[in-house]
Amino acid sequence: MIGQVVLSRPQGEKERMNQPNYIFNKSEDQPERDRLKLIEQYHDPRTRERLQQVGMSARGTCLEVGPGAGSIMRWMARIVGPHGHVMAIELNPRFLSRNTLPHLTLIQPRNGSWAQKGRVRYWCAW
Repeated sequence: MIGQVVLSRPQGEKERMNQPNYIFNKSEDQPERDRLKLIEQYHDPRTRERLQQVGMSARGTCLEVGPGAGSIMRWMARIVGPHGHVMAIELNPRFLSRNTLPHLTLIQPRNGSWAQKGRVRYWCAW
């Protein structure tokens, strides 16, 4: 697929993440924040490189599914600039700082209504 980085989850993982007993829903804040920061340290350099390879640039429209603590979401917002747009979908946005960027939309999904056909060109999720 041109213009997309696709990393898939094992079958059934999405369902486990929505269950009330999903382990990271109830985790203590500091250990969970530490876990998210370790994930960012490990994955962010390759994620940024892949998004640059597919041509993400100013004025783009991007989607991040599951931004965690938001490092890639904020990075994409800087890249696309004020004339682009970033949408981020997060089930539990407690670690995302208050959004002050008008071109960044944070969505906590309820029924899939966030999907806007033809509007999202670049997206990443791990």
